[in-house]
Amino acid sequence: REGIVLRTHERLWRSDRRSNGIAQSLHSLPPDKVRNSPYLPLKELEKFIKLVELVQSQGGTVVAHNAKFDWRMLKQTSLNSGGKLKVLDHLDLPFCTRFLLRYVSEDDRGDTCANGDVYRKIEGPELGEMHNALVDARATTFIYFYGQQKGWWTQAAKAFAEKQAAKKARKQRGEIREDNDSASEDDEGGGK
Repeated sequence: REGIVLRTHERLWRSDRRSNGIAQSLHSLPPDKVRNSPYLPLKELEKFIKLVELVQSQGGTVVAHNAKFDWRMLKQTSLNSGGKLKVLDHLDLPFCTRFLLRYVSEDDRGDTCANGDVYRKIEGPELGEMHNALVDARATTFIYFYGQQKGWWTQAAKAFAEKQAAKKARKQRGEIREDNDSASEDDEGGGK
């Protein structure tokens, strides 16, 4: 059901690991609050995976601003907490607004693809200070639905497909070497 949020998962997971002070400050995560959180990472990750499985099994879309980074951090959290590395491998990567925003007109999204910049450009409702983890998640959800209404994601998927087709043609003509594009940002994926 388009436009309906089926479930959310908003938790600050406990961590005894020392974290980057800049990241803590930027994302409004005071060390004592993280250390004293009642939410244990492996239990919360298990709940989160069940939520993603539920949403994907019902044909829903899981949305993230920076899907590859988020997935990598969840895997790292699992490993650091005694879990498995392949913990998310059976799931589809979430729809990644950051990746597809690169293919949306700057007139629509603004000068950058940063969550806060796009959110301010489209004048979403006041949520609080950007880079607060929870505020960013809510802004990403708003951007996804706004972009869906405006046709951004269809436009972006078409532009991405055209870019990939042009890249394939250049490879076939020998203009691009095979070993030279293994780290292409365009292989990030854009979700479904």
